[in-house]
Amino acid sequence: GDEDKDYDVITADDTTYEPEADPGDLKAFQAVFALVKGEGDVSDATYEKLSGKVDMTNLVDYLVLTQYIGKTDWPHHNWNVWRKRTGNDTRLKFTTWDNDNGLWKVDQNNTLADDPERQETPGHLFLRLTTNPKFRQLLAERVKLHTRDGGALSPQACAKRYTRLSDQISSAIIGESARWGDYSRDVYQDRRPERLAKSGPAYLHSKDLPDEVADPTGQV
Repeated sequence: GDEDKDYDVITADDTTYEPEADPGDLKAFQAVFALVKGEGDVSDATYEKLSGKVDMTNLVDYLVLTQYIGKTDWPHHNWNVWRKRTGNDTRLKFTTWDNDNGLWKVDQNNTLADDPERQETPGHLFLRLTTNPKFRQLLAERVKLHTRDGGALSPQACAKRYTRLSDQISSAIIGESARWGDYSRDVYQDRRPERLAKSGPAYLHSKDLPDEVADPTGQV
């Protein structure tokens, strides 16, 4: 809704990784990070000020998802922040973005992810906020909500969602594997034998392949 001029939309530049706004400006964004600057604990008074500038529930949900999938190319970039410049709610809100580097390894942990060269990132904001007990309480409540008792990130809900989506695209994946699997088999086998030695031969996609064929290196 509305027009570009009614929003601040902030991302990290893909080259410099510095925050940039288009449309809008960085004033509200930078004001938030000015409040958490330093090394001391974030006080309750500061947390209350931040809560008027950041949608804390949205931020926590964004962080829970990002850390749940173990996103590896974050927080230096691949994040989006936006806000309405006028109206009843002008708080910053975080939107998940470019999650292809997630769900790679079951032991991937980026809950302490930070970029020592940059302090204006969601990861740095998270680490500073965890020094405040009110934020930690909110974080605990949202983690429990999403990961326990059928929550959106509980094992049961994730398995059901994954199965539903994979069933939708299963037939299309056969075509993709025929296209790119043949290429991998016929081209890389000649040009990059060391790759074949690591990954094993290429097969057409099938849900019925045994583990030694579908996952020859035991990575999944």
